[in-house]
Amino acid sequence: MDLSKAFNNSQYAATNKTPFVLDIYTETRGGSMYNAFDFLTRNLYTRTGSSEGGVTVTPFSQLDREVLVAMRDKLVELGGQPPELPPEAPTLNKPQRGLNP
Repeated sequence: MDLSKAFNNSQYAATNKTPFVLDIYTETRGGSMYNAFDFLTRNLYTRTGSSEGGVTVTPFSQLDREVLVAMRDKLVELGGQPPELPPEAPTLNKPQRGLNP
């Protein structure tokens, strides 16, 4: 997944808040969205620009690995020093279920 085009087209504004946190600001039709990828606590913090919205916390384990790798690479590009991501967990093969007569 190449996110360079999106960043280069200014659809996203990325800054390194700390050596471990990448802030992503996005302007949308419905308002603004703030995402903080915290590689030290391995959580994504999301909030809207609205005063009615709260903060949503999503553990990295629930996020797409390709996005995490891209966000970590962007943080490194901006001078951050995030820890390495843990190895990808193997997926379990689900047994095939068919129709049983």
